[in-house]
Amino acid sequence: MNAGERSGYAPPFDLPSTLTFSPMPHSDRPTPLAGAGRDLRSNDVIFRMHHAARARRAQGADVIDSTLGALLHDDGSLAVLPASLQAMREVPADEAAAYSPLSGRPDLITAIERDVLPEGPPRHMATSVVTPGGTGAIYQAMVNFLEPGQTALAPELSWGPYGMLADRTGRRLDRFRTFEEDGAFDLEALERSLLRQAEDQGRILLLVNTPGQNPTGYTLTQDDWSGIAAAVEALPDHVPVTVLLDLAYLRYGLGPDAWWDAVDRILLRGTVLIAWTASKTFTQYGARIGALIALHPNAEAREEMNRAFDLTCRGTWSACNHAGQLGVLRLLEDEELRRASDRERGEFIDLLGDRWEAFSAAADAHGLHTPPWSGGFFTCVLCPDSHVMAHRLAERDVFTVPVSGGLRIALCATSADRMPDLASAVAETIRGVG
Repeated sequence: MNAGERSGYAPPFDLPSTLTFSPMPHSDRPTPLAGAGRDLRSNDVIFRMHHAARARRAQGADVIDSTLGALLHDDGSLAVLPASLQAMREVPADEAAAYSPLSGRPDLITAIERDVLPEGPPRHMATSVVTPGGTGAIYQAMVNFLEPGQTALAPELSWGPYGMLADRTGRRLDRFRTFEEDGAFDLEALERSLLRQAEDQGRILLLVNTPGQNPTGYTLTQDDWSGIAAAVEALPDHVPVTVLLDLAYLRYGLGPDAWWDAVDRILLRGTVLIAWTASKTFTQYGARIGALIALHPNAEAREEMNRAFDLTCRGTWSACNHAGQLGVLRLLEDEELRRASDRERGEFIDLLGDRWEAFSAAADAHGLHTPPWSGGFFTCVLCPDSHVMAHRLAERDVFTVPVSGGLRIALCATSADRMPDLASAVAETIRGVG
């Protein structure tokens, strides 16, 4: 009897051939899809794992579902900032029904730049576009800062859909080792990868998710940023270099911002992009409001980027959700709502901290290896054969997300009282396979 027969469902992700299940029969009728659309699954591994967990819970199983990247209360209901609900309810219906400008409302763009950029030169070097969430910002970066067939660069432990976005835009994604043996960020691996890409393709797009990185919870330190800036400065002058800061968890990071000195140095050599999202900042995942901020010292280059962003909007999603833009604009500009959302978000940050402490204590007791956590929605248990581990955990009705080199644990979706059971199951599974 194989694992699928024991547990009653097929694994929702690719496995080694010894653990695969019999494929569903295919019709002899030829597919109408072009080659680029064939052999694609309907959802990525995160959603497939989450749906498998829901299916098992519907069958009455006692499930630990540590998959989805949305903040949940301990009872499993979605945690939403009350200030955000108020702002969205108060959006005028007649304004929401109208088209927004292709690049987004100018007043919203100004508000987002003020939310992210310090006063002074950075704001004078910015051109920005509203996007459908942070994902739309990454898409804009992929299609406008890499040629088709070229490769973006990200840490090995990073958000899985980066690779999917690269694939679906005709680009690729290369990854470098995230941590050294002592747990420090691996700057030497980054430097080698940057130099290799500079030689191989003559253009660089580096994706950096901080603070509270998905999937590790790691936040780049001042020394890390200094090393990144030095690695960029060491590249040949003729190679266009773009560094994208994915700030999805900006308002959930612990400690001061550490990147602005490095940004100043990088701007002497290349372009800095910032991906911003209301999904996490204001718990408005469904509104699909994000932005890409591009920083460049040259006005002509900024104007050229602005035209490219406009055309990309028109050629894909056209204009973004106007109701969402109006609601987010209120949250950024109305001082009372902004103060309320900051206070309410502070309670959510405390909730995430409590869950991290519960998981960390249990993980330490079982000898599990986790990266340093500095905020955000996730942590990660480092281990080999993560897809096999995730499948075997799922057989025990414990659902995590396999990433390269580890298992992502969703602090945002797992209550503190389930952390001891979760850590115990992960430890037993790792020992059983190892």
